[in-house]
Amino acid sequence: MSIRRFTSRILRGVLGLILLHIISPQASVLAATDYYHTVESFRLSPGASVVVEVAFHDVEVTVSPDYRVEVEVNTEITAASEQNVARLLKEYKPVFTERADRLQIISRSDGHSNFNWNCSGKIKIAVPAQTNVELKSASGTCIVRGNFDKNTITASTASGDISFRGETERLTANSASGKINAEFAGPAALVQARTASGAIRINGPV
Repeated sequence: MSIRRFTSRILRGVLGLILLHIISPQASVLAATDYYHTVESFRLSPGASVVVEVAFHDVEVTVSPDYRVEVEVNTEITAASEQNVARLLKEYKPVFTERADRLQIISRSDGHSNFNWNCSGKIKIAVPAQTNVELKSASGTCIVRGNFDKNTITASTASGDISFRGETERLTANSASGKINAEFAGPAALVQARTASGAIRINGPV
């Protein structure tokens, strides 16, 4: 192989790497990925509250057949190094605080990261029908399905959508830019829905 041909191949390789970095800069920066998964079970008294506060997780709530609360958390984080990924997984590891009449689940960080990273996650919760539900998410969606009897459902997001389908006595939904969609299978005593720039759609005997 001639020196000229060898040099040409090197130049083409270098140009290819530069082009890859220009087209997708994160492809050359975000190199480490890790996951967090847990399944937890709790027993609450009738009429108790489940409160969820998250940064980016999607939250899905359904009705369980008994008085147990089943929680499944999945988180995926990608960053430039394994150390950064481990740090973020630790910061966003959910904290469960349980009392007889209240279960609180928090996954958020008070710190600020000065590096690029990607994240995704979902929290699936099955609760008894006689449960009040309060959801707060910065960018994730909030989905609630089922018959919640004479209880209260409250959901608020900054940019995520809010969706409810089923029965509840009171529903309050607030979003800065997300859409709100509610489909009632039975009459509700109170329905409040507010969004700054998203659409609102409510169907059913309300």
